[in-house]
Amino acid sequence: MSEEDALRRAREELAQLEAQRLQLSKDVMEGRPEALEEDEQLRQRIVQLGHWLFKSEKEGGGRPSMSEGPRAPQPPPVPPDNEGGAA
Repeated sequence: MSEEDALRRAREELAQLEAQRLQLSKDVMEGRPEALEEDEQLRQRIVQLGHWLFKSEKEGGGRPSMSEGPRAPQPPPVPPDNEGGAA
């Protein structure tokens, strides 16, 4: 995967995570424990991707960085999902 593809996929994932947080907002405001837990997991992933995107764009601006060598940097791995529990 090229660095441009990795950046695009990370941005798409960020948009998806933000949309999921928005859907949870009412339950979070009501203090539902499962919603609070899921919201925190989403927030942590958003922060993780945000830091990676910032670093990648700062270093290469969407172009391969001289310090990275031949392999483009990859976004942080997605943590295992606990989907199926909250609806």
